[in-house]
Amino acid sequence: MSAMNETPAPPPFLPYWRSVWLKPRQTMAAIYAAPRHALMWLPAIVGGIALMMEAAIVGKFWTQLPFGQVWMSSLLLGPLAGMLNVGILGFFVRQFGKLMQGEGDATRIRLALSWATVPVAFALIPTAIEYYLRATEGESLLTSALLWLRTGLGIWGVLLMCLCVAEAQRFSFKQGALNVLSIFVFFNVLMFLLVPR
Repeated sequence: MSAMNETPAPPPFLPYWRSVWLKPRQTMAAIYAAPRHALMWLPAIVGGIALMMEAAIVGKFWTQLPFGQVWMSSLLLGPLAGMLNVGILGFFVRQFGKLMQGEGDATRIRLALSWATVPVAFALIPTAIEYYLRATEGESLLTSALLWLRTGLGIWGVLLMCLCVAEAQRFSFKQGALNVLSIFVFFNVLMFLLVPR
């Protein structure tokens, strides 16, 4: 009786954090086959914190706000931002994917977007260091190097998003890339129309 009431152990997600970099489609197939667990959303949560820190750098908050204040705000609001990002982006990816005969349901697509943020999640520490250095010492060769590192991880994240979405929708890579690109074009056009000049 006690064995029946035991909570199943979570799948071993640590290997997925490694394999998704070079084998995203195989990794997503393994994740889809694994039992559902809250840890599946960890990349989106950590990635959300990193994106909050990155937004603070882009907004040049370091000229006004100390590192500790921005770090704590990112820790508090980042997880929510990460999950909202996955949810909202996932909705549009699914709707545009339906027009292309995509087969991914909402959960598959949100999981794909969550695991596509692994490079962004790995950028959390470099991003935090960059903000701290900019806030305390200003521009330097090290901050420039960290900026290039963030940029490279961001580009790799977009590539992973295309591949992970392709697996979720059962698309080819080209179809997955088109699915993702259509969302970026849609949001850019929307911003162009709504933002006053």
